[in-house]
Amino acid sequence: GNLVASYSFNNNALDDTNYNNDGAIVGNVSFQTQGSNTYANFSITGGYVVVNDSQSLHLEEATYTYWVNIKNPINAIAGQDYRPILYKGNEPSNNNGPYDVVLQLYKSSNGRLYIDHRTAALNATKPNYIGTLLDFVNITMPEDGTWHMVSFVRGHNYWRYYVDGALIYDDDFNLANVTVTDYYHSTNKLYIGTNSLRHGLGAALDNVKIFNTTLTGSQIASI
Repeated sequence: GNLVASYSFNNNALDDTNYNNDGAIVGNVSFQTQGSNTYANFSITGGYVVVNDSQSLHLEEATYTYWVNIKNPINAIAGQDYRPILYKGNEPSNNNGPYDVVLQLYKSSNGRLYIDHRTAALNATKPNYIGTLLDFVNITMPEDGTWHMVSFVRGHNYWRYYVDGALIYDDDFNLANVTVTDYYHSTNKLYIGTNSLRHGLGAALDNVKIFNTTLTGSQIASI
């Protein structure tokens, strides 16, 4: 498998791979240095990176990894409760997809923090039907200005979530009698730090990586 996009945010949003999935900065995104490392700080009021569509981003099995630093606790209020990391898919005003991929953090009214992932796929039991697959996974991750690595592994019949290298959730579709035949691919752009509603991230990101294969836990730990 290949690393098809990698953003180290060394004072720019260029892709570190040979796939040339370079990003363009829109709005309030700043770069800051901590020790020898440079990272991107995304404003809650709107600042993001946009990447043009390419065939290399039309993924079936995939792994998405990123380092996130939530410097201020997320508010469980409309407009600030969803914090988008990655978004690629349809762009209607109601944010209802279909999606290639959505990865967001979400703070519920009970104060819990969740990983929200959405994608669209063909279901083998419903030929030619595109439906949205959705997971809300409760995670424990400090919102105190410390860095944490989050990874999402998307197989054809399973999803896995890791935080700081530890497996926190393993969703086997076979248990739900769902068989994914193909994931949805669009020609829409990839966004980092926002979604179709242009919600802001209000956090720092570093080392955002997209692989066109499923990585194992040991492979993720070695990134």
